[in-house]
Amino acid sequence: VLQLPIILIVSMLIAIILNQKIKLRGFFRSIYFLPVIIVSGPVINELLQQDAGTIPIIQELAVIETIESLLPAFLADPIIGIFSKIIIVLWFSGVQIVLFLAGLQKIDQEIYEAAQIDGASPWESFWKITLPSLKNIILVSSVYTIVMLATFSTNSIIKHIQTVMFDTSKGYGYSAALAWVYFIIVALILGITVMLIAYQKKPEKEGVRR
Repeated sequence: VLQLPIILIVSMLIAIILNQKIKLRGFFRSIYFLPVIIVSGPVINELLQQDAGTIPIIQELAVIETIESLLPAFLADPIIGIFSKIIIVLWFSGVQIVLFLAGLQKIDQEIYEAAQIDGASPWESFWKITLPSLKNIILVSSVYTIVMLATFSTNSIIKHIQTVMFDTSKGYGYSAALAWVYFIIVALILGITVMLIAYQKKPEKEGVRR
């Protein structure tokens, strides 16, 4: 669950950086999208088995141990899970980066120039111009990320359903029932996500009509 906002935030930040006028911008864009092309279940499994899902500095600074000592288990466990698979989170961010880049490039630069003339800081420009302009992209990225995480081969629920399917004592019927329940849960999560983002957009439309 926590992977969704982290993937979206990381993707947006990287997209904002890649949208700046920097040298080798096209090269860096290709580098971030390359994992999307070569990613597969066996590759991810191999990375996890070799303990390559985290960044060495996290282990050197004892970040995980610090989190365990400061937070209760129900909060520490999901956070530790993210830190231990931070490379995997970055690996899953390629498509979202492309989506955010497309959204950023559609924003008229004259709006930023006008805001700068009015004395708006970069932080204010982000909250009042960039973020509202990316709401549709956030919605699309959220839906894509949820579906991707829910259906990827390393998903523990998917693995369990596949294991049960070949269990002679339970068989295809039980695994099909599990799959339907899982599908309904994912559909509900998608529906709630869409409703939350659409609800935030509705007051803006009403304000414009007035």
